[in-house]
Amino acid sequence: MNLLPMSEIRAVMDQIAADEAVSSMVQKEKSAYAAGLFREAAGWQGIELKLRKKTAADK
Repeated sequence: MNLLPMSEIRAVMDQIAADEAVSSMVQKEKSAYAAGLFREAAGWQGIELKLRKKTAADK
């Protein structure tokens, strides 16, 4: 199940692919940039995205 409509996911992915600055970013920067775009898209849908870190019990 997707929380975001597939059209929103594609739009974010297209935006990432079209941004020339992304190619010069290191992996950590790319991840933060993509996460920000997905959070923004989710916000338009009234969805809050949070990172859930694994605990020792989850492993």
